[in-house]
Amino acid sequence: MRIMAVGAHPDDCELRVGGTLAKYAKAGHDVFMVSATNGEIGSNLYEMDELARMRKAESTEAAKLIGAEFICLDYRDQRFQINEETNMAFVDLFRYVKPDVVLTHYLDDFSADHRLVGQIVNDISMLPMVPHIKTKYPHTDKAPVLYYWMSSNNLTAIPEQFVDITDVIDTKIQMLECHKTQVEWLKYHCGRNFIEDNLVDSKFRGQQAGVEYAEAFQMVKAAPRTCCGTLLP
Repeated sequence: MRIMAVGAHPDDCELRVGGTLAKYAKAGHDVFMVSATNGEIGSNLYEMDELARMRKAESTEAAKLIGAEFICLDYRDQRFQINEETNMAFVDLFRYVKPDVVLTHYLDDFSADHRLVGQIVNDISMLPMVPHIKTKYPHTDKAPVLYYWMSSNNLTAIPEQFVDITDVIDTKIQMLECHKTQVEWLKYHCGRNFIEDNLVDSKFRGQQAGVEYAEAFQMVKAAPRTCCGTLLP
């Protein structure tokens, strides 16, 4: 299968579904990790242009750890908007990747970028199949199955499916460690340890699922973006 994770910022895919992506890759599936924005504002140490370059390089390094392809759509951090131009860019993204499964943000999140990316992924997921919508790449022939990832920020979300990531937790940590600028920023901005916090989150989801570490999901409840059973690893 072809698996695409779509986050708002350069670390979002690793943070929320790094273990799941590692399991997909380990099983031989093609994995694509997408950031809608370039993450340019999250630093007290670097200018925005420099930070954007650094964050994209960090994401590329993290993706390489599992043999994935990193794609940055390069929108401005915290300025992402849904309009005709972004709709067509996402249609073209779907046509390039031709995903069987798409993982993305839950619609109720603290960040506007997160919410809007989750929304646009859902909104346009049928459009890549429409021949009259012209973009760089040709139209596809099927709609992918969509899953929203659950995070500790989604206080109202109830997980429905879990992926046991215990056997790849070390890989997930290595992916997160690539994001040195984000580790620095969250320590400064929030007084938080980026990696330790995520381990707690993964441990909590593991307790919910009866394993050591897990990641949690909801399947989008709108056919044909659903399937019988699950396509999660």
